Amino acid sequence: MSQTTFTLDKPYVQSYSDDSLIIDGKEFYFPVILTPRKVMTGALPKKLEEFYPNNIAELLRMNPELILIGTGKKHRLMDTNVNRTGIGIDMMTTGAACRIFNVMIEESRDVLAALY
Repeated sequence: MSQTTFTLDKPYVQSYSDDSLIIDGKEFYFPVILTPRKVMTGALPKKLEEFYPNNIAELLRMNPELILIGTGKKHRLMDTNVNRTGIGIDMMTTGAACRIFNVMIEESRDVLAALY
């Protein structure tokens, strides 16, 4: 897996589809990680089932205030007991995660979104 990081100032999600999203006019294919200053591709396993909970510790080490996990078109519940920190983890559809991410970065909150 080859990780690529794009540094952007407040990377608003302009639109999203079943397999990608648009930020600053550029298309990024899922899975991606979004932070208030970065878009990272190639950092997550291709399937959500391969990511959670095995790779959640990597996101927790980034020390955001909140982690949003976009599970695709369907909301999936997964065991959140893997989190022993004070960092919140919320799982939701990818569309909901994109909308909440935009609101939180507008409020200058330290949010991280892992989107599938």
